[in-house]
Order: sequence, then structure tokens, then C-alpha cells
Amino acid sequence: MYKQCKTEQSARRQREFIHTLVEMMADCPFEEITVAGICTRMGLPRKTFYRYFDSKEDLLQAMVDLLTVSYQTYALRRRPDATAEEDLELFFSFWLENRQVLAAIRGSRLSGLLVTRMVDNTFRQRQGDPLAARFALTGLYGVLLEWAYTGFEASPAEMARKTARLFTQPLRQVLFVAAP
Repeated sequence: MYKQCKTEQSARRQREFIHTLVEMMADCPFEEITVAGICTRMGLPRKTFYRYFDSKEDLLQAMVDLLTVSYQTYALRRRPDATAEEDLELFFSFWLENRQVLAAIRGSRLSGLLVTRMVDNTFRQRQGDPLAARFALTGLYGVLLEWAYTGFEASPAEMARKTARLFTQPLRQVLFVAAP
């Protein structure tokens, strides 16, 4: 587990480690990255890394958790009377702005970790039917990953429109009838 920061300076250093990891993942898969390599790139001794993280896997967890917090802050832009489609557009806009992180995760074949952590982090703050929530959230992240795999060809508004259809039409119709 990574350590919770008590000062802004510590939090800033932790974010620097996360940013460095994302940069390195753009060049090579996560499994090829070492703690020594991260520290060398940052010009810091390894012991500094271990003040914040127990392992590089903890750094990865911190990266995904930071994404969750960033999205929650981003989602504050949401209007109280926003439609589902507007909420979805906000979701896709956030990820378009964070496409470098998403590409790094995808390139390291860690999409499953992203989906699991994001769903778990979101779920902790919600009430309601857990099965329905997991179904909707994993489906939404699946759509997100497909959008990323195709190079973000559609706009966030277009993705929101397409995805909203999945929530408003009967499942049988969505799965077995060709899209217009």
C-alpha cells in the first residue's frame, strides 16, 4: 500500500512519481519499469521512493486512485439538472483530457486493473443495487477502453450519445440489433 501524505509537499512528490511512471509507461510496458529506473529518471535516491510507496505496484495503485480523485473533482462541473447524456459527455471529456494515462495503461495491458480500481473506488461512495452498479460501471469502462483502442475517433459528445442509448434501450435490442 502506498502511504497517505500529510503535507502538500509530500503529496506533490507523490504526484511527481506518478507523472514519471506515466511518462515511462508511454515508452515501455509497466513490467519492464523498475524502481531504480523511476528514481534515476527523477534524479532521486531509491530511499525517497520507499518513503511514499512499498513497491512499483503501489505506485500504480496510487496512479489509478489519483485518477479517481481527479475525476471526482472534474465531475463537480456537472450541473445538478444534467441529463444522463451530459453526464456521459463529462465522463468522456475527462478521459480524452487524460488520454496519455489511458494509453500508458493500455500499452502495459493493465486495463483490467484500471477498470477494477475505478469501479471499486466509485462503488465505495455509492449506495444502491451493487449488481446493477457493477454492470453499468464495467460496461461504461468497457466502452471507454474501446474508444481509446480506436484512437478517440468520436467526440465526447458523440460517445455520450452512443453510450446513453445503451442505458435507455432494452438490453436484447442493444445486443442483437445492428446500430443505425
